[in-house]
Amino acid sequence: MARFEYVNNLLYAFMAHPTGVTRPDVFLGTFSKFELSQYQKLLFDVLKKDEGFKRTPFQVVFPEQNAGLIKKLSDSDKQTYSLDESVDEAHIRFYLNGAISCELEPNRYHVEHYHGSHLDGSEYLENLVANNESLTTHDKENIISQIEFRDYGETCIADEENPHYVQHTKKRGLVLGFGAFCVMGRYSEIFEPLLGIGAFALFVGTAAYDRRNQQNNEVEQ
Repeated sequence: MARFEYVNNLLYAFMAHPTGVTRPDVFLGTFSKFELSQYQKLLFDVLKKDEGFKRTPFQVVFPEQNAGLIKKLSDSDKQTYSLDESVDEAHIRFYLNGAISCELEPNRYHVEHYHGSHLDGSEYLENLVANNESLTTHDKENIISQIEFRDYGETCIADEENPHYVQHTKKRGLVLGFGAFCVMGRYSEIFEPLLGIGAFALFVGTAAYDRRNQQNNEVEQ
């Protein structure tokens, strides 16, 4: 069951969101000339050079994200920050407004990557910055002031409680429905007898879906 949920979430995340594959600018890291972005660029380079972080094309790109790096957490890190065994990766994301966010999470191949813990890694990142020998005291102060945790993890879960997933499912249904209509039109002699049954099934399914939403709304109220 957990494997099925993982595959379902994986497919949804990569179909509904941009990734480092479709956004090579985020994969490579794109920084502007304004001051906050320059401190992002400085940290980006230091993390790769000194701290063992690396780029990855296999990351979901969140809104306004302009770069991202990952690193496997050591056993010492897990012990220091009292992390569960499944939490084994640090994911640092950079955003266009200058924000720098760090998530401590199960790695992307772990079955709990989407439903597991995505923890605020601000303390972890602040300590990395504070202890780094390549950064000046002034640089450290400015970089630490830009660290703020942002969690968009719930938007990657294939669940009807996720509004983004519901919206994506409806759009996907429309696309598939239009494609099916075109195929049926091309081979109408074969599919024509099934149109009536299909229309009735669509009506029943839509009515049931609307009824369930209405009941959920009544319960929430």
